[in-house]
Amino acid sequence: AGPPPRADAEAAVSGSPPRCGPEKRKRRGRPEQVKFLFPTAPVRPVSINSGLEMPAWFDISSLDPQVALREEDYGGIMSSAGYILSLIEKEEAAGIPRDRIVVAGFSQGGVVALTVGLATTDLKVAGVISLSSWLPALASPCQPGTPTFMGHGDSDGVVLYRWGLESFKKIQGSGAKVEFKTYEGVEHGYCPQELMDCADFLREVLPEKQA
Repeated sequence: AGPPPRADAEAAVSGSPPRCGPEKRKRRGRPEQVKFLFPTAPVRPVSINSGLEMPAWFDISSLDPQVALREEDYGGIMSSAGYILSLIEKEEAAGIPRDRIVVAGFSQGGVVALTVGLATTDLKVAGVISLSSWLPALASPCQPGTPTFMGHGDSDGVVLYRWGLESFKKIQGSGAKVEFKTYEGVEHGYCPQELMDCADFLREVLPEKQA
């Protein structure tokens, strides 16, 4: 089969979560005008995994927010952010402008998405989606006009809910246009309602172009 048809907008998603949670309302289809890219994290040693190698966007030493932020692998985060930026540049070269690109991610992928979309001075994308994630300690939001959607399950035992909420408050305090939604009973994963909220966000920031 030939390559898939191109679209006039794109969502670069860094990290895909496991499914979980009951469906709460009728599913709506994904936006037809959006092309999706799903980059894969490189395999690297991960400290919290006793140094064993696994796919990861950066190293992490603890699930305790205070320890994790204090020992943050900012170099690894920025390296992965650079990789996502290179993908954005390729799509720009192919004809998709930055203001028609959304950067999204789950867990570690959400960290990279927030770094790329909110803390990169020379980049202004259409929006950012960060699920079950957090803002790096050394990242300072400098794109307050970029619409941002954050979602987090209140039963998340991996990336604690309060960690995500504190990150939201920090981003909100910078004057950014950010929305935070809580998903009751959801652990470190997502539910259908959260996916539909993401689809609604994409439709808002990547509206179909009039012919």
